Amino acid sequence: MQQITLIIDAEKLREVVLHLVEEVVREPTHSQKKKHVNKTEFHFALQKKLLDLAPIFC
Repeated sequence: MQQITLIIDAEKLREVVLHLVEEVVREPTHSQKKKHVNKTEFHFALQKKLLDLAPIFC
């Protein structure tokens, strides 16, 4: 098995995590509570948002 070493920029990682929390979790959760969206719809919307962001963060 081949071993791969990743070098991670801590500041960039912090930016990614903060972006994910703000855009992928906090905002849709807030919207879901206001609109009373059912949990299944919310789940699929959250999945779609994560998939849309995946190419940006590799």
